[in-house]
Amino acid sequence: MRLAVIRYIWLLVALLVALEPAYVHPDEHMQSVEVMMQKIFGLRGTVPWEFQPEYAARSFAPLWIFMGPALVAARLFNAGPRVVLGLLRIQGYFLYVSLTRVAVELVGRTKLRRSMAAFLLSTTYVVGAFQSHTFSNSIETLLAVAAVGLLEVVIADGRAGHRHVRISGVLGFLIALGLFNRVTFAGYLGLPCIVAFWQFYRRQWRSLAALLLCFLLTSGACIWIDTLSYGTSEWVITPLNNLLYNMDEENLAQHGLHPRYTHILVNLPMLLGPGLLFALGGIQRLSLPLLSCVSGVATLSLFKHQEARFLLPVVPLFLMSVDLTKLRTVSLTLTLKLWLAFNGLMVVIMGVGHQRGVITALHQLREEPIGVQVWWKTYSPPTWVLMNEALTVSTTNFVGDDERIDEVPLDVTRNHVIDLKGCNIELLNHTLSQFIAAGSKVHLIVPDSVAKKTALLTKRYGFDIHREFRTLVHLDLDHLDWSEPSSFTPGLSIYTVT
Repeated sequence: MRLAVIRYIWLLVALLVALEPAYVHPDEHMQSVEVMMQKIFGLRGTVPWEFQPEYAARSFAPLWIFMGPALVAARLFNAGPRVVLGLLRIQGYFLYVSLTRVAVELVGRTKLRRSMAAFLLSTTYVVGAFQSHTFSNSIETLLAVAAVGLLEVVIADGRAGHRHVRISGVLGFLIALGLFNRVTFAGYLGLPCIVAFWQFYRRQWRSLAALLLCFLLTSGACIWIDTLSYGTSEWVITPLNNLLYNMDEENLAQHGLHPRYTHILVNLPMLLGPGLLFALGGIQRLSLPLLSCVSGVATLSLFKHQEARFLLPVVPLFLMSVDLTKLRTVSLTLTLKLWLAFNGLMVVIMGVGHQRGVITALHQLREEPIGVQVWWKTYSPPTWVLMNEALTVSTTNFVGDDERIDEVPLDVTRNHVIDLKGCNIELLNHTLSQFIAAGSKVHLIVPDSVAKKTALLTKRYGFDIHREFRTLVHLDLDHLDWSEPSSFTPGLSIYTVT
């Protein structure tokens, strides 16, 4: 089958996968849709720490630009949560596909290299499983690809400096917006900007002035928007707040510490798989996309909190850097087959099944009056899906190493969602007992991978639990136990507990 046909088939598959309710990571909702739905739809729900005024570590400006128009339109047409999620994911999909296509034309030096890069960019599972999801990392990827592409233009045609004043202005806007979206954006643009300055901007002061002016104007606008959004009397500079927070290792420890080699040895293989073998065929030397990969990975590896999604910009930038024309035909055919097999498997795991039942269960629970929902051993529920204007959301707290429910208002017996995260069964028992004693209607939502532990609620604690709903399409990869085969059971269930 011709590569062009395979490419278009994969693009269609990626679009369909984008519409699946898979749930890759809590931040795809908590740091974007959750807070914006509260702003635009007037809902009540979870306010992540980054968006609490005492931290002010995330900017609202990129969210208004990338999600605001779609969500305002959804509000005007009174759209439900399925339409809202689908609209945002379709938007993310088309932005990625169109931007990477343009970037390939700007960066690729020959027609064959452009064709191969377009094929790889279209067949990575990242398109449907990550880039179509509402991560700040997905926005970072779009901005990085756009900025690197424009930097390539000004360097390639450096003698025509008068033509690049407008492009430089756009670059200033993109760089500022990228920094206010994620401070790590500076890492991805570090080396490319140094090269661009040395080869172009040190001689073209008008273009440099345009870049700096647009950077300052955009930064000022973002600061103004955030100051209004957080309602503080002092100017709010979210990239600075975020950087200061992440430079304190005690803060990072609350989110999980990893060895500094995690990005290179774990996260890159998870995202690219056999695609890393393409580097054996050759890399376009000193290309800006490659320099962006190097500076991005090096910068992010300095911090001990390392997640795969932090490296999302590396995927398209790396795939635009490889030169498959130097691979032998046999090696190229085998590598491409491995590439397609890897991405086919990962798109099913991450794009279709991963934590999917959480969103499915929320849609189910939305159909009836909300009493008390207790979520146990799932990802944090994105409560915006419930579309509830009177919701109370609470979770556990720690006193030393002891996990407790001191901050859970036990007297709130309606419209209450409790996220118990991965607490022990003793705390689950205590929580259920408190609400049942108060006469609450209690729903317990748990993955089937912990069904043996759920059964202890009846055997050990005497609860009467009745399954109301079950979905089999739910992969829980967080509680796998090789000594317990039942932990591999797919599915998620909603129980009534009395």
